[in-house]
Amino acid sequence: MAAMSERRWPAGEAVGDAIPQLSQTMSFQPVESVRRALLLLRMLNEHGVAKVRDLATDTGLPKATIVRMLETMIAEGYVTRDECLGGYSVTSQVKALSSGYTVSHQVLAAARAHIHPLADRILWPVSVATVEKDQVVVKFSTSPQSCLSYPFNVLGEVMDLAHNALGRVWLAFASQELSDRLVARQIGDRCAAVRDELLASRGAIVAQVRQQGFAKSIPIKNLKTRHEFVAMPLRKRGRLVAAVGVGYYASAMQGKRLSETVIDPLRQTVDAIEAEWSAAG
Repeated sequence: MAAMSERRWPAGEAVGDAIPQLSQTMSFQPVESVRRALLLLRMLNEHGVAKVRDLATDTGLPKATIVRMLETMIAEGYVTRDECLGGYSVTSQVKALSSGYTVSHQVLAAARAHIHPLADRILWPVSVATVEKDQVVVKFSTSPQSCLSYPFNVLGEVMDLAHNALGRVWLAFASQELSDRLVARQIGDRCAAVRDELLASRGAIVAQVRQQGFAKSIPIKNLKTRHEFVAMPLRKRGRLVAAVGVGYYASAMQGKRLSETVIDPLRQTVDAIEAEWSAAG
């Protein structure tokens, strides 16, 4: 097959050379049979119908090994044999392998390279929140690694739309349709007083956050806290995909110091991520 020949490695090259290099931090040796099976599945997925001899040439694996792997994948429903073309191809079942990899995963994977340096620079913990089942949820945080971290866990926590900076960013910059869903979900889960407060303050929150370009946390009535948060929208091709925020002790960060130490570096990081996405097309 012409398409397959473009991917061929030199004859006699070990199959390990066709597989991504191992991380130096791994504490165990991977199962080679699993790595080879995944390599085989990737090649089938990329090239459509493939014959055993082409797969053997490309991977360096014995034909008998390839046949056993392919028949195992057929038994599991991921591969089928094309009798007309005399080869093997993947089935729609392979889509199930990526069903758990959402937009949130893509955003976090791309943003991590910038988030960790930001946390190292400002010392305060940085968190990223995306939407999950119509709720704003913290999906990533440097809190465990940040030396100036707050003494509570935020990972996996649902953010309040009226008071939390991450939630306020989503309320202000999400599409109207999504913003309405977020509000509907929150008011359905809260008591009447909290529901009424959100509905009454929604317009003011949206106007203020949009004007500032970022959101600050607002203390819940009668609840004292030493911590504050500031967050900004992270967009991809103009669409809001995450809110990135920094938590800090209020007594340590106010006015000009807050702007120079937290807000400006946060804005630079968000701009860098968005620029990288824009350049990638």
